[in-house]
Amino acid sequence: MERVNRTALVIVAASLFLTTGAARAGDPQPLTECNQEVSGDFYLPTDLDCTGADYGVTFVGRGTLDMRGFSIQHARLTQIYCEKRCSILGPGMVADTPDGSGIVSLRRKVRVQNVSLHDFYWEFFAIAAGSLELVDSDVNGSVYGRRRAVVENSTITGAACSGLVSGFYKSVGCGGGRVVVTNSTITGNVTNSPGSCGPKSADIATCASPELDEASSCGTSHKYGETETWGVCSSD
Repeated sequence: MERVNRTALVIVAASLFLTTGAARAGDPQPLTECNQEVSGDFYLPTDLDCTGADYGVTFVGRGTLDMRGFSIQHARLTQIYCEKRCSILGPGMVADTPDGSGIVSLRRKVRVQNVSLHDFYWEFFAIAAGSLELVDSDVNGSVYGRRRAVVENSTITGAACSGLVSGFYKSVGCGGGRVVVTNSTITGNVTNSPGSCGPKSADIATCASPELDEASSCGTSHKYGETETWGVCSSD
């Protein structure tokens, strides 16, 4: 009889975990305060004003931020920092970083979908990631995918220097930097004077030849770190 009771208790406990604990663990949580370090899935229940904070939010583990039509703004250094892979899903807005960038992950993959980004310190990027997917988004500022950048149905404009940058320097020269652009517009960048950015800046500056479909357009392109053009943009 004791064995039966113990077995029944185990079954009941497992059932409770499956119907309550497991479901709760998978539910996205509201992000209501700035400068938090989090992991997992979160959403914005309202606009998040991070005035006075260095960071809006830091994902120390893999995570997703569902913006649900709201914004995250005014953090001094970075609005969204990802130490692991992360996804930022709109509609929503990431904006107004007086001394830094919008969305940053130095080595990891970032997906940004249906997000508007603008007003960043001109020497920094609106988005900087190890590998980037930018989809259905409008960016006013520079975008950087170190190893790879995929841009779909998006606009990149208004960058002080180069608009879309991909690649990195090794001892043997420029490496990486594959870029694929689909149904997107990358024009109106390099807004600073030529003396501020140099002849190496362009709408697209990459280590590998960028791939653009017929529905995409760009003004100028350069091999990253050099003055040679790729011959894929209208003014090359």
